[in-house]
Amino acid sequence: MDHPLTLFLFDSHALATPAVRARLTATPDLALLAVAPDLAALPDTAEPPAHAFLVLTDWRDGAPLTLASALRARWPRPAPVIWSAQSHPLRLVAALTAGAGGYVDVAAPLPDLLTVLRVVQRGGAACCAPTASQLRARLFGCPHLTDREAQVAALIAAGYANATIAAILGLTVRGVEAHVHRLCRKTGARTRVDLARWWLLRPWLCGTEGAVTEGA
Repeated sequence: MDHPLTLFLFDSHALATPAVRARLTATPDLALLAVAPDLAALPDTAEPPAHAFLVLTDWRDGAPLTLASALRARWPRPAPVIWSAQSHPLRLVAALTAGAGGYVDVAAPLPDLLTVLRVVQRGGAACCAPTASQLRARLFGCPHLTDREAQVAALIAAGYANATIAAILGLTVRGVEAHVHRLCRKTGARTRVDLARWWLLRPWLCGTEGAVTEGA
């Protein structure tokens, strides 16, 4: 069974409102030791004074990333975790480059935060689920598809013609053609072959809610 994690929260710009602190202190598996603006508040010890370091930032300047680098230089483990008040998937890259071991959106559920803190405390690297999803979409060129668009794309990849897709999904042929047009616009595909290739290179989309398989 995991023991509660002791935690130092670094807050260079006074973003930790009473509500934010209350969220942390209300988490039974976290023990918030202190909230500090910078590294000077920590004791100069050989061993890290806490199980986890959490750096809160809204990205107004580079101070939190500089702090993350300084923490990593003083204590290689645990790596700090960036707690981002203004999330963007590519900021994960900036955080890891600065020496952070994890990245969590402030809006992410507390279980996500706790999981990332534990993974990093054990020497791993992790980010919250919403950021992972956004980053995957950006890196792999995956725009948002509606459930119906995903169904049409899956059936095109399976080799079905528009008339057959219309019969399977209960649409008109013109309705299917409209979905194909939107899919090509979203994905950059020029032909049905391009669209099928785009779908098949993104296997995680096959679990899209409402996806249709042969015989459904």
